[in-house]
Amino acid sequence: MVFLWFFYMFAFFAFSIAPLVIIWLIWRKRFKRLTEQVTYLAARIQDLEQQISLSQAAPPPPKPHVEHAPQPEVAPSVAQVKGAEAWGQLIAERPPIPRIEPARAVAEATPAKAAPPRTPPMPRPTPPAAKLRERISPNLAKMGVDAADWEAVIGGKWLNKIGIVVFVIGVALFLGYSLRYMGPLGRVATGVVTSLTLLFGGVLLERVEKYSLFAKPLIGGGWALLYFTGYAAHNIEVSKIIHDPIRGIALLAVIAGGMILHSLKYRSQVVTGIAYFLGFLTVAISPLTGFALVASAILAASLVAILRGTGSSALGLFGVAATYLNHLLWLEYRMGGPAQLVHTDSFWLAQGMLVLYWLLFSAFDFVLEPGNDTEEKIGFAASLANTVAFLGLSYRQVGIVFPDARYLLTGLTALAYVASSYLLRVLGRHKYHLINASVAVLLIALTFPLKPPSSPLSQHWLAIAWLLEAAVVLALGSYLKEMVFRMQAYLLSAVALGALFVINLYGTPEPPDVLRWATVLPAIAFFYLLLWWLPKSLGTGKVLKDEKYVGPMFSYSGSALLAILLWKELDPVAVALAWGFMGLILLEAGVRFGQVPLRIQAYLLSALAFGRLFLANFTAPGEILGLSHRVVTVVPIIAIFYYLVHRLKEEGDAGRLAEYEKHLPQVYSYTAAALLVILARFELTRSLTVLAWAALGFILLTLGIILRNRDLRIQGCLIAILTVWRSWSTNFFLVGSLYGIPERLATTVPVIALLFISQLLCLYRRELFPKAKEAQRGLARLDANAQGIFSILGGFLLAILLFFEVRGNLLTVAWTIEGLGLMAAGFLLRERTLRLSGLGLFAVCLFKVFVIDLRGLETIYRILSFILLGIILLLVSFAYTKYKDLIKRYI
Repeated sequence: MVFLWFFYMFAFFAFSIAPLVIIWLIWRKRFKRLTEQVTYLAARIQDLEQQISLSQAAPPPPKPHVEHAPQPEVAPSVAQVKGAEAWGQLIAERPPIPRIEPARAVAEATPAKAAPPRTPPMPRPTPPAAKLRERISPNLAKMGVDAADWEAVIGGKWLNKIGIVVFVIGVALFLGYSLRYMGPLGRVATGVVTSLTLLFGGVLLERVEKYSLFAKPLIGGGWALLYFTGYAAHNIEVSKIIHDPIRGIALLAVIAGGMILHSLKYRSQVVTGIAYFLGFLTVAISPLTGFALVASAILAASLVAILRGTGSSALGLFGVAATYLNHLLWLEYRMGGPAQLVHTDSFWLAQGMLVLYWLLFSAFDFVLEPGNDTEEKIGFAASLANTVAFLGLSYRQVGIVFPDARYLLTGLTALAYVASSYLLRVLGRHKYHLINASVAVLLIALTFPLKPPSSPLSQHWLAIAWLLEAAVVLALGSYLKEMVFRMQAYLLSAVALGALFVINLYGTPEPPDVLRWATVLPAIAFFYLLLWWLPKSLGTGKVLKDEKYVGPMFSYSGSALLAILLWKELDPVAVALAWGFMGLILLEAGVRFGQVPLRIQAYLLSALAFGRLFLANFTAPGEILGLSHRVVTVVPIIAIFYYLVHRLKEEGDAGRLAEYEKHLPQVYSYTAAALLVILARFELTRSLTVLAWAALGFILLTLGIILRNRDLRIQGCLIAILTVWRSWSTNFFLVGSLYGIPERLATTVPVIALLFISQLLCLYRRELFPKAKEAQRGLARLDANAQGIFSILGGFLLAILLFFEVRGNLLTVAWTIEGLGLMAAGFLLRERTLRLSGLGLFAVCLFKVFVIDLRGLETIYRILSFILLGIILLLVSFAYTKYKDLIKRYI
């Protein structure tokens, strides 16, 4: 019992008398100072009156007569000057009261002696405190605090806020603490008395300018404690005196209304911030029940009303964080986590409160007036925090209780944000409209994959759903001329592209073929449509200039999708052919519509088709209508390449190609020739390849001469060199027969004949070939020396054939006859290369005669070789001597 009385006395003194004592001490100091100031003023007045009476009683001294001299002005007495200075100083600065001295007579002014010069004092070292002040001064200046006042700021502004927070928390914990000798009514009465004492004490002190900053936290703490007391009167068991929840809610609403009116009167963020901070905090540290969520909701609703009048975004952000934090604490510690929301009633209570919070805080977007940049950014942060907190907590709750209904949460929330965005746009709140619309787009996109796994939408049709959303958002962004919407559409398209690759093309398990075609082809059409639509919208001003690159980028994606789809769906040997025709179509579209990206895609696809032939077609077995897969698939590619040569030359002549495209006809021409050579190698037998190559080289040379196409002539020369190499490395070693003729002769003699015919053809149309001196480097030199190349190749191959066919003693004779024939042909055709070939062959014969034949041949054959070779050499020398002038003319 003694403890109870002691506690009551302590509580009465702490919460009632102590604040009054503090106020009396503050006013007592002020009264004492005023009394001292009045005493000082009275003494000064008396001193001045005495000095004035003394100056009037003394007779004035005689004035000397000075002609033409101005009358000197009478200076005021020292006493008068001091009196006036004292009054001014008292009124302006109110200095501390000085010690009062007795009045002194006015002394006559005497001139002061000149003071001797002083030596300047030595500079003193800067104390550590000054150095610290210099370091922290810039940081304090950014906070609006003078370096000399930082201690006063900490002691006067921050400590009182910290103190009121600690004090209110202590009282809130006291109201929830179970005491044996104090009932619920005593606890509530203690809370009411304490909160009213803080509130009224703060109001009284706020009227004194000096204590206004000290008083505002008291007002905020008083309102917070009063609100918590009303909350405790119903929700805390040891303080419960109101059993009807309707009355409890009504009491909280009344207190919240008083907070609103008082905050709007002061328009002080300090008062409002401390009140709501402590209000949310005290609810959070109390026993958390469903009524605690209602109390938080009432605080949030009142905060919306206050923000309507004050426009403080920071309070809105704090309210969002505090409200959802209280809900999270209730969910984790009171309900035992979301997993405990197994009862439908508990779930709908929790979810209903979240919806109420979201509705309340969504009102911030409508009531917050645009201020400076900082306030605006905080307002955006509050809006996004409301969205993230609501969706995060709701997703967690719904995911545990109704896991298959999460798509309903995101879908319905998306519709709510669509409506909110529309209203914000109508009201002219443009930035908040964009934020809400962006959230709606994101939530709609998340709704599709959240469908149950058994739903086709969350599997094979997900990319198409995203592309449809992207199309709608893109159309809306173009109509409203909003870059934000268009960027979201592009991002959605990119995400849909990734889904097509991951799910529709390479998903596990793979979708049916028909479903793959049905889902990928519309996406390809959409990407190509962007290439056509964006430049058109650019001309009307619906999109920006920087967006002109988006269409080409997505057209590459469309081509890649189509190429991969063909690869996945077609037979391996048909893929290259499909890519080739696809490239042909893209080239024609690029030429027709002037779209360079389509032409580049055509070039890339043709390169892929070329490479694919080596991987799958040249070695592929099987036939179609008696033709091998190689012929059926490679020949069309070759035809496409030759068509590309013709088409690009036309466009180049018309000046409609870029600089790098002007060399592509030459590339395609050589590529087609290479494919013909490789196809012949795989289609024909080992022995017949050289015949096909020789014929191909001759045909290309002939076409090059007829069409005046240098590239075809060069290709003919290159194939001729390849044919000779093939004959030397392969056909000369054949031992079989072809139609009764030895394979070596049957395959090599036609090649030699075609080489010499090609040389004759070049000689016949020599005017088409550039001069050797005029030819450029590289392959152009090959074209300029085509006659000599074919001549050398034919003579070389014939000499090798004689080496393999003529054995023993007659080889030197055969080579000598060949050299004579070459010399004769050179003279008849006036072709120097033939003559030089003959001379070279004679040199080989001489070497063979003197080095080899002298040792290995029989005497008669050795004699015949010498005689024949000597006669031929004499005839050649005679021809050179007789026709010397004629030969010089053609050299």
